[in-house]
Amino acid sequence: MFEGEADVTWPGTIPYFGMSSGTTGGNKYLPISRELVACQRRGGFDPIACFVRAGGASDLLDAKAILLGSTTELERRGSVQVGDNTGIMARHLPGWLAHKYLPSPAVRALSDWDRKIERLAAEAAVQDVRVIAGTPAWFAGLFDEVLRVARRRGLPSDRILDVWPRLRLLTGGGVRFEPYRPLIEARLGGSVPYLDVYNATEGGIMGVQDRVHAPGMRLVPDAGVFYEFVPLESLASPTPPRVGMWDVELGRTYALALSTPAGLFAYLLGDCLRFTELFPHRFVFVGRSKAFLNVCGEHVSQGELERAVSRACGEQGLSLVDFTVACQIGRLQPSAAEHVYYLECEGSRRPDPIRLAAAIDADVAAGNEDYRVHRGSARALAAPRVELLGRGSFTRWMRARGKLGGQHKVPRVMDDPPLLAALLDASAAAPQLGVGR
Repeated sequence: MFEGEADVTWPGTIPYFGMSSGTTGGNKYLPISRELVACQRRGGFDPIACFVRAGGASDLLDAKAILLGSTTELERRGSVQVGDNTGIMARHLPGWLAHKYLPSPAVRALSDWDRKIERLAAEAAVQDVRVIAGTPAWFAGLFDEVLRVARRRGLPSDRILDVWPRLRLLTGGGVRFEPYRPLIEARLGGSVPYLDVYNATEGGIMGVQDRVHAPGMRLVPDAGVFYEFVPLESLASPTPPRVGMWDVELGRTYALALSTPAGLFAYLLGDCLRFTELFPHRFVFVGRSKAFLNVCGEHVSQGELERAVSRACGEQGLSLVDFTVACQIGRLQPSAAEHVYYLECEGSRRPDPIRLAAAIDADVAAGNEDYRVHRGSARALAAPRVELLGRGSFTRWMRARGKLGGQHKVPRVMDDPPLLAALLDASAAAPQLGVGR
């Protein structure tokens, strides 16, 4: 298909391949057919429709919307074009939306993320922006740049809601919003509704938070994608069972398999979901199947890690910038495993890493019996440790890896020693203590 051959796993030829960058691994090239483009184009308005139906303002598209995505420049490789899925879909937006959408075409095409944010902020600071869609991890950086532009131009700039008083909705996906909420709301100067979206290059938008104050996302069953669910405990089996959405159970963790109108069949996406309601089906994103922290049977999920770190930072009046977790074995005892949390924070007080580690430990133990049992033996799982990184460490690290911006995400579980060493090198070059903005 990549070489232009027709009728391989889907009728006809495949015009696009979406380049999905693994969080820690290499690039994947995923087929995007014309049929899948049509499904994604239709589903792109689901977050706005859900917000309006839930009682939100209906004037969202009367002014400007920011879609914070990767470059729209695609690379021609023979008969196919390759690029980020957000860049591909930006070429297929309805014509009536073109004049309402920021950044401008020239800025959308930029691949340098820092330059893109600077140019976008210069365009957007004088506009009536009402919707922002993107990955929550990058909202704070955009807001900082917009406030800098506003100050230079003598505009109201104490908070984002001074610049955009009619900002009605934040939406996006890729990472959970809650860990970044304090950081984002500190810049907003207030609260703006956020609706979570579950999307992937493989299938587009597959879940939308359809209730503003309830965290579950509603599965989208009519987006051209057929879903199957593998019980997580069976994932390593040579013949794991796959169940349809009509057979899933509440509270059970499943790995998601997709069949798409672009020629992927029973494709394991690498994500884990847990259903909170059935008919209609609503779910929460648990984490990546490879992002479970599990060195001695503790089975700590990405969601548990994010919740514990967010709460621990909140107790100290800190805003979390980002974090990752690695394991060390044998530092304290030959067989003892140790979870090491690498945190970048901001706030008005000096973080206390010992208190942070104790709070994280207590939070995970309270909600995870496997973790609690293993923590009962210092020879199995020692108390966690927190290492504070300097300001801008994660940004420097992501930039050095060529993964700054767009859909790129910081891995929650770090199991690659060279990557961790590079992160620590980036921290060593950064202002220390992780305090202040």
